Amino acid sequence: RKCVHMMQLALIKIKKQIIYIFILSLASWFSSQSTDFDRLDKMRLKLESHINNGRTPKCIHLQCFLAEFPKIRNNVEQSEWANELLFKLLAKFPEQTVIAISRLGGQQQEFIYNELSRPIHDGIDISLIYDKLKSCEFNKSGQSLVHERVLDILNRLK
Repeated sequence: RKCVHMMQLALIKIKKQIIYIFILSLASWFSSQSTDFDRLDKMRLKLESHINNGRTPKCIHLQCFLAEFPKIRNNVEQSEWANELLFKLLAKFPEQTVIAISRLGGQQQEFIYNELSRPIHDGIDISLIYDKLKSCEFNKSGQSLVHERVLDILNRLK
């Protein structure tokens, strides 16, 4: 009887430890998510400032934004403004944006292509972006491939 009681106490202690570990893991996950959101939000403000002021952003800022973009795919509000910003960047800085996309890894590029195939904002002038991109020329093969892929996606949306 005493042995059964001790086993029950040990099980209760183990359950408490499991709950504690679960809560710590959850808290850690939430803090990492907000860090991604904060970092992306800062990049968004910087890029929006460049768009509004007509200043060309550094390629590294474009790359960072595009690389971080997939991390927020499960947050509706964040992914909506990121999708809209992606189209604004293509409209305002087509060459730099294509170069930044070409420097991403394959999975990140596929994510960007999927985002481009589903514009969220109705006010995006796909034809204007297409025409601007069509006039760009790229000498490097990776950039040319990205350029053609983006043109193909936009052409299907027109």
